[in-house]
Amino acid sequence: AACMKQTSPPEPVECEIYTDVDGIYTTDPRIVPEARKMDAISYDEMLELASVGAGVMHSRSIEFAKKFDVPLMVRSSFSDSEGTWIVPEQEWMRGQPVCGAAIVRDEARISVENVPDVPGVSHRLFTAMAGRGIVVDMIAQNPGSDGQASIGFTVPASDLRRTLELLEPIARELGAMVEHDGQVSKVSVVGSGMRHHTGVAEKMFEALAREKINLRMITTGDIKISVLVDKLDGVRALRVVHQAFELGTKLASNTTVDRDSQPMTPMAMADLTHRLAHMEDILVSEVITQLNEGRIAVYGLPDAPGHCSSIFQAVAKAGIVVDMIVQNLARGLADLSFSVPLADLERARLVTNAVVQGISATTLVDSDPSLAAVHVVGVGMRTHTGVASRVFGALAEIKINILMINTSEMRISVVVDRDRVEEAATTLRRAFGLV
Repeated sequence: AACMKQTSPPEPVECEIYTDVDGIYTTDPRIVPEARKMDAISYDEMLELASVGAGVMHSRSIEFAKKFDVPLMVRSSFSDSEGTWIVPEQEWMRGQPVCGAAIVRDEARISVENVPDVPGVSHRLFTAMAGRGIVVDMIAQNPGSDGQASIGFTVPASDLRRTLELLEPIARELGAMVEHDGQVSKVSVVGSGMRHHTGVAEKMFEALAREKINLRMITTGDIKISVLVDKLDGVRALRVVHQAFELGTKLASNTTVDRDSQPMTPMAMADLTHRLAHMEDILVSEVITQLNEGRIAVYGLPDAPGHCSSIFQAVAKAGIVVDMIVQNLARGLADLSFSVPLADLERARLVTNAVVQGISATTLVDSDPSLAAVHVVGVGMRTHTGVASRVFGALAEIKINILMINTSEMRISVVVDRDRVEEAATTLRRAFGLV
């Protein structure tokens, strides 16, 4: 149940959501008993947590609140105790790298391997799935080699069979092959503070490596890191990362919540209510480019616990900030890519190569300064099944090859040749009606 408060004369609007729980917790307390109820969480953090397994709030309600600046209070129907506020990002939230963790237990990983590394292939695959209403979650594509690439992604385990039936004929036409694993879980950490802190991924990977938990896939967003692990390791992985980031400990700093929103007139309230009917529209707010980064690629890393952790520990120790991280399994080996500031690219390559050579003499490390990223930003990017397909289709039409893909609930990121990045951004703005 929900209750919106509106007064006359107009004052800021608030909405109270009454549920069977007393607020938003740092993770599911049924799995991790030391989980802590949060006083407040930002719209963006709640959107990401909802997308990665936190089931208290449906993402559509958060999208609506964020779009129209309506603070939400999630509280219990059975008591008068204070719940959790969902509000715009507060200053104190930036001091906390991670605010919550979540698990999706029943995922399936699909890898389409040896696809031609040419424009349009991603579009063909994801358009087919969008047409069947298959929700694709994590998407990880690393830079191709020898004219071929591998595209990995996850779908709900319940959709595995029909996804394979759909993709296997397409893969045969492309000369590709499809591998799958129906026994995996996704574990994620979320926090607005990731924008302001370094070493968050390294800390997560190190904690999992200590427990000998292998990472089958990695994707990162602006405020989220997700890893795919064996299903048998899923719950243990969630507990490990919750403990690593001390999420059960109450924050010592001031956590006062400023929930002021803009006063809303009756006419504005009526317009807002009318627009509820269009909440299924794709909510792309902007397309931005990122030009000042280079890419490190590691090809053929042995698939074993601790290898990613070793690389990112060394990179963090060198004082190098890592942005986008993509890992995908192909042919039983891991391909890992990550972006760093262009000024640190060569140093990152040397550091990475030194670690990799201690792991496997056959693993290759490459760097590329000629790439750039385009980020399609909004809300509901994962749950609206056609967004990725439209991104890939728009770029395929102008023959721009996608070299890397990374996704989250709030953005789809693609890496392309730098000399075509502005053309790519303009095309995507036009595709989503932003120009």
